[in-house]
Amino acid sequence: MSRIAGWMMLLASPALPGDTSGNRQVWKPFAQLIRNPELEATYGAAVSRYGVEEVEVDIAGRRRRSFQVRGDGWLCYAGIGTVVRGTGFLEVSFTYKAESDSPESCVTNVCVLVVDRKGKVLAGDTPVAGGVQKTEWRSYRGVFDFGSTPQPADVTVAVCLNDGWIASRSQQNWYADVRVRRLYEKPQSAVVRVARSS
Repeated sequence: MSRIAGWMMLLASPALPGDTSGNRQVWKPFAQLIRNPELEATYGAAVSRYGVEEVEVDIAGRRRRSFQVRGDGWLCYAGIGTVVRGTGFLEVSFTYKAESDSPESCVTNVCVLVVDRKGKVLAGDTPVAGGVQKTEWRSYRGVFDFGSTPQPADVTVAVCLNDGWIASRSQQNWYADVRVRRLYEKPQSAVVRVARSS
């Protein structure tokens, strides 16, 4: 795990429906290194020098709070994350914008990850996977299926970018209206299955 470079305010949203603990979704900076011994031996150790800042943005003529992720890194994920109980169906939704200095494959990207306490990625989705230098504001909604587990564990849901480039590509993401919501019925839309934590 790597410390994220810097951040300002945290955004708290209402508790998950059905959560009687009174806990609120608190989004904190998230950074995780992607270990690849072969690449690291050739090009150097993975590192994250990204920061997260809360900024005001204009979305369709309305001023909104958003998280801006910017900086540089190598073999890393960087963004924001919140800890939730991994059980049943969880819906993740947010509005986002992404940009970089290159329209090449995989450079401009946005990822959604489910990560266990050991840092293992259990599931992921990629709303943007390169091929564009800059997006306009877009909406994302994804449902993650944890199945029925006798002993559900806490997991981190992260919204982030993936930096796999040694040279800086000026990658940036913005996220607004980020929410995680528990669904009590199987949705009609496609779901992303979550692997069991070891």
